[in-house]
Amino acid sequence: MLRRGESGIDAAYPWADWREHILLERYATWRRRPFYTKLPFSYHRVPAGLRQRLAGRFFSARGEELPSFPTDTGFELLRCLKPDDTFRLAKQALSNEPRVVLTHDIDSQEAFDWVWPLAEVELAHGVRSSWNVVAGEYTLDEKTLDRLAENGFEIGLHDYLHDNKLIYLDETAMRRRLDRCRPFIERYGVRGFRSPSWFRGEMLYNVLQDYVDYDCSSLDFDGLCPAGPGGVLTTRPFHIGRLVEIPTTLPLEAPLLNGVSPELIPAYWEPKIEWLKQADGLAVVNSHPDPVYSGNKTMVRVYARFLARLLDVFAGRWSLPRDLSREVSDSA
Repeated sequence: MLRRGESGIDAAYPWADWREHILLERYATWRRRPFYTKLPFSYHRVPAGLRQRLAGRFFSARGEELPSFPTDTGFELLRCLKPDDTFRLAKQALSNEPRVVLTHDIDSQEAFDWVWPLAEVELAHGVRSSWNVVAGEYTLDEKTLDRLAENGFEIGLHDYLHDNKLIYLDETAMRRRLDRCRPFIERYGVRGFRSPSWFRGEMLYNVLQDYVDYDCSSLDFDGLCPAGPGGVLTTRPFHIGRLVEIPTTLPLEAPLLNGVSPELIPAYWEPKIEWLKQADGLAVVNSHPDPVYSGNKTMVRVYARFLARLLDVFAGRWSLPRDLSREVSDSA
């Protein structure tokens, strides 16, 4: 991928031609549509505990895939070896400011019981996060959402239904579904989106530009999406048209799917946290306050330990995703 020429180290291929191929994951083979997304009802009718066990079996059965989850250093190594504009994704304003970005996805009604306990952990450290809400799947706990907004947290959108069917709709149906979210978007000043279960695609990116400023549906290295492996291969934000894409780099609960006990989650992520800091990357955290994931007393304690360590490594630097998105856009 790199070669030594008369002018020093250079790219062995025209990066401009490959940029979209990589960042839009056209190289990936994960576009397989899972059977359950074709069913006439939502998979959320399956009890949450059973869904988690099935997801764990699916995750562990994948084995070794490329790019490897949760860290594949190749692309970021290119950026470090070639520190000019060749592989740059965002302007210099971001390049020396690695930071923490905290996000949560509220997948179910039961998750609202654990939103504020997790938010209190963040308040104790003087930081805030975004909370992505499914606008039509359950009865919204507006009291909790209003409390979050009043305390400086951000509210984002997590689709209208958590049925993983969004990217398989045609454009008209996709827009019709997102139009149903307009009242929610307007009430909470929503600027960002994350697709349920990491399902994403180019048409979704194009449509989202008419609804939000940024998207967090991609991962740097994706071993989680039920449609197959992929990843944008960078820990930095970048533009897709007008949309700012912010890759998630620390999906907190992923180790649970591989049989790691909750108490060992901070140790599991320690190598990647250190690598993200060294690579000037973003520590974009995702978690779920649902009881089978972070919505329980044990995981609240784990999150407190994890967050304390993360903020220590990144010297307390953090941003809300909406502020990061604005910074990226202003530096373009």
